Amino acid sequence: MKKILLSASLILTLGACSTDTTSVVKTPENFMELMEGIQALGNEVEYAITSDSAGYSEYYSTHFFYKAPEDIRKAYDYTTIVDSVAGIYEDHRAEADSIIKQQEAIDNYAKTGVKALMDKYAPTAVKCYQYDTHTDDKDTTQYIIALKEVEDTIPQWAEKEGFSESFRWYPEFFHYENHTTDNSGTFTYMTYHKEAKVADKEETTPEETERLVLDFIAKEKNVKQKPRKYTIDEGFAMGRGDYNCVSFSRAMQKTDSMFITATHYIIPVHGEERRKVADDLWNLFSDHVKNHYSKVDGHWGFECVKHNEIIDDRQTDSQVLQMSITRDEEGKMLHFQVGNDSRGLHILVMHIETHRFYIPGNWLYIDSIHNMDVVDDFKFGFKKK
Repeated sequence: MKKILLSASLILTLGACSTDTTSVVKTPENFMELMEGIQALGNEVEYAITSDSAGYSEYYSTHFFYKAPEDIRKAYDYTTIVDSVAGIYEDHRAEADSIIKQQEAIDNYAKTGVKALMDKYAPTAVKCYQYDTHTDDKDTTQYIIALKEVEDTIPQWAEKEGFSESFRWYPEFFHYENHTTDNSGTFTYMTYHKEAKVADKEETTPEETERLVLDFIAKEKNVKQKPRKYTIDEGFAMGRGDYNCVSFSRAMQKTDSMFITATHYIIPVHGEERRKVADDLWNLFSDHVKNHYSKVDGHWGFECVKHNEIIDDRQTDSQVLQMSITRDEEGKMLHFQVGNDSRGLHILVMHIETHRFYIPGNWLYIDSIHNMDVVDDFKFGFKKK
């Protein structure tokens, strides 16, 4: 199967979610279970599926920063600022202890699980790579294992760099990296990837894909909808701090323009019903991508991503799910962004008419953007008093 490279949409900052770290997480039997265990302990694991005419690729990706316990306690110790508040901030100290407990559980589980799985699969692996160094009070550990033989031609530059670079072209691999940072913490990154072949995949189009999602929305009750528009004029120099944006493309240049029309839908569901609708929508996305392909590969191709699980009604998250399909060789695209807040489950159906673009990070509350002019919309979907 043709190798599908990770798009920029997968390179996002991942944060840990609050959860009960006392839950028992079993020792993983395989690398997928390892990722699921990390998620069960409260760290976000992003799940992405990319598709071509032969099959699909699945990516599980997570990373987390282990901060030194003394630094966490110091950050929550307000008595160092004002002595008279001693005893008032017991809840903050308890919160610091909870954070320390959670990150230790995640870090210990990752290290123990990775070591056990490497020992288990190394004897039958196609290739293994291990790098372990300890110099100047800094540690770096890297494990890479390929579980299936490569089927495609590996680019010459990757072959030249060796397996530490060429592993990305293998149909099933696991990559783990852990290193000490300058501020006495550790950074951990893990990716698990596998490819699957699908016989007789059917071609889909942006029009068919959009109709599939709109039919899903139409079956829900009391759905609200509103048009949106985001534009940037050619020649407008957008600075890094101009918007609260999530970027799914390379940085826009001064000569670039952006034109996006969209429809914002709100499905007013809550609690378990909301989680069920979100799960049903993800199943729709993932089944569609796994069993279909788009003729236009382009910069984006055809993919869907699951960023987060819905926790409760208080959660505000602008990127729970997404799905994208390229419309033509110019890079125009149909994109679905799914989020949620106290109003319910949000779906943004975007028609992107330019090769480079930005999606507002707080699109849940924005009506329109034109260069620096941002029109907010904080009333849409809320019940009138």
